[in-house]
Amino acid sequence: MNNWYESFLRENLQKKKTDYSRLISQRDSLSDGINHLPTPSLYRNMLLQSIAISDRLNGYTLSAGHPLLLYGIQYYERFLAGASEDYAKYVCITAGATSAIQMTMHYLLESKKANHIILAGMSYYLFQKIAEQCGTSWKTVLPESGCFPTSVQLCSEIAKNPWGVVILTQPANPSGELYTEAQLSEVIRACHNHHSTLLLDICQMDELTAETSFLNYGKLIIREEAIDDVIIINSFSKIRSLAGARLGYIVTSDVCLFDFVSYCNEMLYFNHPLGYEYAIIMDLTYRMVLRTGENQLPSLLRNIRNIILQTTGIEAYNTYFKSAIRSKMIYSDARAFQREVKANMKIIHNNYRYALEKVSSISDLRITSLQGGYNFCIYLPNYGRQSEAALCKELSDYMRTGLLFQSCFCTLVEEGCDGYWFRVSAAMSEEKFKQYITKFIEWSDLYGNDRKQNL
Repeated sequence: MNNWYESFLRENLQKKKTDYSRLISQRDSLSDGINHLPTPSLYRNMLLQSIAISDRLNGYTLSAGHPLLLYGIQYYERFLAGASEDYAKYVCITAGATSAIQMTMHYLLESKKANHIILAGMSYYLFQKIAEQCGTSWKTVLPESGCFPTSVQLCSEIAKNPWGVVILTQPANPSGELYTEAQLSEVIRACHNHHSTLLLDICQMDELTAETSFLNYGKLIIREEAIDDVIIINSFSKIRSLAGARLGYIVTSDVCLFDFVSYCNEMLYFNHPLGYEYAIIMDLTYRMVLRTGENQLPSLLRNIRNIILQTTGIEAYNTYFKSAIRSKMIYSDARAFQREVKANMKIIHNNYRYALEKVSSISDLRITSLQGGYNFCIYLPNYGRQSEAALCKELSDYMRTGLLFQSCFCTLVEEGCDGYWFRVSAAMSEEKFKQYITKFIEWSDLYGNDRKQNL
């Protein structure tokens, strides 16, 4: 029997209460993982232009994705890595990062390229579901008290359990933590040495807003000679506030994976929606322009122009791209786009600093370090020795918002334990965020202290 259907029957017939609406909710939630900040004007303007004068929106594209995205993203990934044809051999566009994860994981597990899953810290619940569907063992590697393991701890687990697929989300979701360049190199090297595949999910990594130097994963992969050992999954949804666009992609050197994802796109999803691809290419162009000196700029723009012409034609180039690419102010345009993106990141950091200040004022509460992305975790002591579900409901009801606690992130929970972590998403207006945090601190003062005194 198809194991997808078997999994559904097992849960449904046993009347197991699996409420996925609490994991991804349509209402405002402090834990929903959605970027609620404004979409950059580049995307809004080019989408409106597409709606007004283009017939792309009522058509389909190729199974692997729109050719402009395929070749544009491939060129960008190679540009970042400083590589040519050896790196990013295949790019496949998917209906969001979620479908990319699902198809890639099933390919690796059911083709026996990996026989178990190692999760680097708390992770997206889909990884656990896929393991269950494939009848595969999985383990979440965690420190004694935290959400994300050290690189030494993760490498030790990889060495003890070779031939696995190692899931590493950078920045970590839900905790927002990041490995350094040296630490990521250690993990890549461990996977290469122990016959493991690293699935590197970088959906919240944004070079335009990195407060420290951008962690150039492509260069690390090439330096460690691990091109065949790493699969990259990325999306534009998180960093550009495009949750509804469903635009993700996979970078791989495995032609069979590329063919499999293209096949699944055709059979299951019929691929990504159209309308955003022109804005994405300009987004990537601006990123590359900001990394390019004046002497190299003409060559870069010529290559981008050729990709656009070969995949969309002269009419589309003249209508959508020519004025921007040939502009004498392209550096200024790119910096203006960067400033707009950074304005959203400033809101996220302001929200985090507010939460950090308030949480740090109460003993026993803990908060993870937001080093990238916009999600972080808060540790809530369980003075009343309640179950996770009971404590989550009580706090959610008080704050009037949905909350996702640690069992939603592939982490086994001992009921009635000392405390639980829950995810906080900071990508919302400062006013709304402060209201949520104020309610949380209020609840902690009222209920936490009372229960602590009654122990």
